[in-house]
Amino acid sequence: MTIHSVAFTRHHLPALCEFTSQLARARWPGPTRLMTSDIAWQLHGSDPKNNLRLFYEDDALMGYAWYQPPWEVIADVAEDADEDVAIAIWQWAIDRRRGFPPGKYPFLDATDMSDWAKVLNDLDQAARDDHKVLITPAFEPDVARVAPPDGFERTSHGELHLRHDLSNLDAAGDIAIRAIRDDEREAYASAHRDAWGSASTFSAQRLQELASIGNLFDSSLCLVAEVDGEFAGTTIFWADEASGIGNIEPFGVRPAYRGGKVSRALIHGGLRRLRDRGMRGCRVYTTSFNHQAQRLYQSCGFEPSGVSRTWRRNCD
Repeated sequence: MTIHSVAFTRHHLPALCEFTSQLARARWPGPTRLMTSDIAWQLHGSDPKNNLRLFYEDDALMGYAWYQPPWEVIADVAEDADEDVAIAIWQWAIDRRRGFPPGKYPFLDATDMSDWAKVLNDLDQAARDDHKVLITPAFEPDVARVAPPDGFERTSHGELHLRHDLSNLDAAGDIAIRAIRDDEREAYASAHRDAWGSASTFSAQRLQELASIGNLFDSSLCLVAEVDGEFAGTTIFWADEASGIGNIEPFGVRPAYRGGKVSRALIHGGLRRLRDRGMRGCRVYTTSFNHQAQRLYQSCGFEPSGVSRTWRRNCD
């Protein structure tokens, strides 16, 4: 059996989406690494020709590696992939990392939201390191298959993944939830930036870019919570028909409207729309120490489905 890889082009988008959907469908109700919504969110501006690699056993797609300069790679392989696929992925990822200057993921040592805020104030300082650090997220049961520990060390940084069974939804709230119109994209982007803070560069153009990635974006799932004529919160829900699983990315509420009521109404509104489109479940994930977000999602019926830990390796 021959293992080979190719650089991603838009021609490969349907195959990559089909591959990730198959993994998500097979692993549900457990977590999965990448879904079609993540592809749409990350593809534009990521230089996929150089940073996204597809790995094949003969003619069958068996894995991918998405390098996100300068220090992270997201990788996954099919459940029945030969171990040589993972070996090839890590050889490529380590070589790719060696082409960039020393440094590390700036949030790697953050342990709570106050640390997170401090890092945002000085990203360059937090990213400094004498070594060329490569990081990768891996679900704990999959470490031996996807992220071999040889040369990697487990860190305390990670993400909590949650799932929602859409057969059981709470009643609708009294806050208006609706999809935005085309002429409201700038207002949506402004509300998003207000919710996410000064670090956000989200724009109406970015929203248009998301809408242009294949047929992955559904404008009827680009939602706002409207209070007294103002966009109090924003979110995008994604429906992956091939897997029957939805996703939330991104989600934010303006500071003046935080406290739970708007947030829960926005989440419930999106979940009901996913159910109406035939989705059986929805997933979301957040940093492992963002306990406020975890409490919010669990108050809306989400349950933990897995923990993804960050592994690191020096690639000097």
